Amino acid sequence: MHRETQENYLKTIADLAEKKGKVRNIDLAKTLSISKPTVTNALHQLEEDGCITLDRENGILLTDAGREIALSTLERHRTFKTILTRLGVDDATADRDACALEHCVSDESYKAFVRIRDMFLESKA
Repeated sequence: MHRETQENYLKTIADLAEKKGKVRNIDLAKTLSISKPTVTNALHQLEEDGCITLDRENGILLTDAGREIALSTLERHRTFKTILTRLGVDDATADRDACALEHCVSDESYKAFVRIRDMFLESKA
């Protein structure tokens, strides 16, 4: 599984867990607009990679490793979306572009974007 795909699944699982509590295969399939069999295959890979556990009663659960990846990806997404919307990009475009940027920007460049975000947030106060 490609890193970007893994990060998208884990980010979506974390987001759904925050909103709904229990996350099921069908929730991921609907949210990601992907077939249920494709989601099932991806979940088995994520489980093999140690990122999730699959539990009949509790649904899809992030492991500590999976949670770390998910939260890092979510934070990157929110940082890029904040910057883009503050620059006047409409919400839907900012969300789509933040999703692309969260995967491809180096850690060094990301730290620079965090400084920009923080400047925007300070100037808002």
